[in-house]
Amino acid sequence: MARLNYDCLMVLFENFIDEPDGYGLLYNCALLNREWRTIADSFLYADPWKYWLYRSKNYNIAIQLIDTYMMCYNTVNLSSHENEGGIEEVRPQTRIRIEAPNNRNNDRIPLYDYIAFAKNLHIPSLYQCISLWYNFYHEEEREENDRSIYHLFLKIFELFVDRARIKECTFAESTEDNKYPVTLDQLNRLINQGHMVDLKYLNFGFFQCNSDGLTGITGKCDKLKTFKISAQKCSDEALENFIRTQKSLTKLKIRNAEKINLTLDALETQSSSLVKLRILSCNLKSCETPFNGIAACSKLRSIYMRKIIDWPRNVSPSTLLMPMAQNCEFHNVDFSNTYLPVDVLVEIAKKSSTTLRRVYLIGPENQVDDEFHDLSSGINALGSYAKNIHHFERDILPREINSMVYLLSSVGNSLIRLEIESRFMISYDASIIISTIGDHCPKLELLNIDYFNFTTESFERLIQGCQSLTSLSICNSKSVNEYMLNIIRDLAGENLRSLCIYGCDQVSLDAVENLRDETHIEVDTNIEVDDEGL
Repeated sequence: MARLNYDCLMVLFENFIDEPDGYGLLYNCALLNREWRTIADSFLYADPWKYWLYRSKNYNIAIQLIDTYMMCYNTVNLSSHENEGGIEEVRPQTRIRIEAPNNRNNDRIPLYDYIAFAKNLHIPSLYQCISLWYNFYHEEEREENDRSIYHLFLKIFELFVDRARIKECTFAESTEDNKYPVTLDQLNRLINQGHMVDLKYLNFGFFQCNSDGLTGITGKCDKLKTFKISAQKCSDEALENFIRTQKSLTKLKIRNAEKINLTLDALETQSSSLVKLRILSCNLKSCETPFNGIAACSKLRSIYMRKIIDWPRNVSPSTLLMPMAQNCEFHNVDFSNTYLPVDVLVEIAKKSSTTLRRVYLIGPENQVDDEFHDLSSGINALGSYAKNIHHFERDILPREINSMVYLLSSVGNSLIRLEIESRFMISYDASIIISTIGDHCPKLELLNIDYFNFTTESFERLIQGCQSLTSLSICNSKSVNEYMLNIIRDLAGENLRSLCIYGCDQVSLDAVENLRDETHIEVDTNIEVDDEGL
């Protein structure tokens, strides 16, 4: 049998990382023999948090991971202790070559300095794993555990700062969770004292970095490819300076900024590299000049402007957004819960006609069915120019029905996901849209038409025409009845695995159970047993 050499194994294991269960494969390979373990471990411990996160934060993985890191921690402490008295500590390379003293024969010595393998430091996961590990071994001390856990967390964190070549750092969760006691001190230690740290990815999550903290790392963390910040405590000037120092930023996410005009102007300095920009829940009231900084980014392919809080009084949103619509060829545009001027959408459709793939146009919370919020002309433009849309999302207005029919007739053959759930449609007949979907969207895999009303005939055309459907949501519809469940049973493609029918009063629990029994479809519903049937 031919034996794979070292270089082949390196390539093979590196490719495993991109597989859905790649870390499981690496773990199994590490068990086969010493050589395979040596190579597999270097990939496993480069980003150990992936295996922990992909396994839904598995308890046992957390214990094993921190067991390993504690071996490294104890070995480093032992090494430091042995070198006291004027003998300078020799920093170990990847492999540790230290013999245990006689009085510690039962202690486990790590084969490698696993911390030195790390290229990704996911601080929330580190803290969670340490917390699980500590509580597992110290159940009797739960009242004082928080302080001890935090103390141990700081010690292990210092090892990563001192010994690992960190390329990526997630500083806090991307959820509003303040349970993880990270501070600006840890940020300063990581950036300014981690002599092997060379960050390409920095994600602050919901950690509220202030102006002083960001200024403290400006110029010393200037090779980022991806930067994500929650900026409510950070001044526009500090964020602008940080952006201007970056050499080649490709992805930027700014959340909760109160003032951002200088920062958006500074994006011009990243014009040759920026490909993805996310602006979430930010206040644009201070922006009184067109977004020329964004428009200068010729490689920008994704623009997300979700939940914009406010716009300036004296300058229209159209004036601000038009330069980027006319100059950037987008793959993805997302204006969810944000007012989007229809003329801007028309220009995006024209400029990005050959590149546009995903379009998200959920209206703002105060949206009503009026001319101001009507995107009919923009939807028509998408149908006329953008022929390769894969995913379209919009809480459509009744006045947009004809435009949606035209869009679906024009681009339906490329659509994979269509989400047009809309409370505005609850009193209107949408049969023409349903029929058009069935006639023109054969590749559709996910469809959400909650609140829509339609005829049985149009629904039958939809089910017959969309044989690739895997997920269908028809919640809160006055039209859905038990006969339509029979249509699904008899005519749906074998790919359909998920059906959601919450709020459909004309469907009984017996009909739902019959559909479950006779098909492989998982039906989600809030239908309960009728009291009279008990």
